[in-house]
Formats: sequence, C-alpha cells, structure tokens
Amino acid sequence: MFSIIQAAGWPIWPLLVCSIAALTLVIERLYSLRAARVAPLRLVDEVITVTRSGVPNADVVNKLADNSVLGTLLATGLRAFVADPRVNEASLRGVFESAGRAAVHRMERYLNTLGTIASAAPLLGLMGTVIA
Repeated sequence: MFSIIQAAGWPIWPLLVCSIAALTLVIERLYSLRAARVAPLRLVDEVITVTRSGVPNADVVNKLADNSVLGTLLATGLRAFVADPRVNEASLRGVFESAGRAAVHRMERYLNTLGTIASAAPLLGLMGTVIA
C-alpha cells in the first residue's frame, strides 16, 4: 500500500489528508447525531410527568438541559416560564424558536467543512492525475 502511495507522488498527500479529515468528521457527526443524543424516546413524557406536579427546581432543569438537544430546548422553555410565570404564548414561542435555531446550528456543526472537503477531493485527484 505504501508503495502505491509513493508511486502516486506528492499530489496524493493532500488527498490522503482530505480523506482522513472527512472520515473523522463523518464519524464524529454519526456519534453526535444519534437519535438517543438528539431526542431520547421518553424524554417528553418524563418532562410532562415532572411538570404536572409543579414547576421543577433549577437542578432538575439543568439536568434536563445536559441530557440532549431536545432536553436543552425544553429546559429553555421551562427557564422562560420560571422567569415569568405569566409569559404569553407568543413570547414562549419566540424563546423556543430562538433555542431551536441555536440547536440546529450546533447540530449542523462541521457540515460546511465536510462539504468543502467533498468538493475539493475530486479536484485534487484530477490534479494528481494530470500532474503524474
């Protein structure tokens, strides 16, 4: 295998770096975007159960926020309600939308980098073919 890489010359090295970086990003995104880490199955039911008896304390809300992405969204809504118990629906909707945008931004992390690598790698391969 090393002899093939040596025979390809210097243009193969940037292509190998792109391949390793892309593989690393794909594995990281697969790990981070598992369903259990984004939206656990019974999380909403547990939150409804806890909130039926009253507004949960700050420790429960912080634990919920650390649970998952959906937990962060629900904790943001609970914090808004704790801050102002008379919050209207429009304000609460705005809080959830803002938290949702932040969550989407975190979930889409590294996707632009992965797209750039996916666009550049074929061009590097073509360059290596022309040069060699």
